[in-house]
This record gives sequence, C-alpha cells and structure tokens, in this order.
Amino acid sequence: MPVPFEITPSGTILVHEPEAPKKGLVALYARVSSSDQKADLARQVW
Repeated sequence: MPVPFEITPSGTILVHEPEAPKKGLVALYARVSSSDQKADLARQVW
C-alpha cells in the first residue's frame, strides 16, 4: 500500500494518515457481509 498501515491480531487493517496528505486523497472503507445479510446491502451503501 502507498500509505502506512498495520494489521491487528483480529485481521483489521488500520490505515494511518501519511505525514503530508496529497491533494485528492481518497479514503475507503470496505467490509464483507455474509450471504444472510444480502437484503441489507442497500442500507450499507452511502
């Protein structure tokens, strides 16, 4: 990854803000839902 990050023991990836943020920097949050939560996908999009 082009920015500093760490992976916690639970598998969560924490992305640290770079020292000098660049113009147009984008943050992304992604998660995986189980198939039984498929009907809930519309609520998860924002």
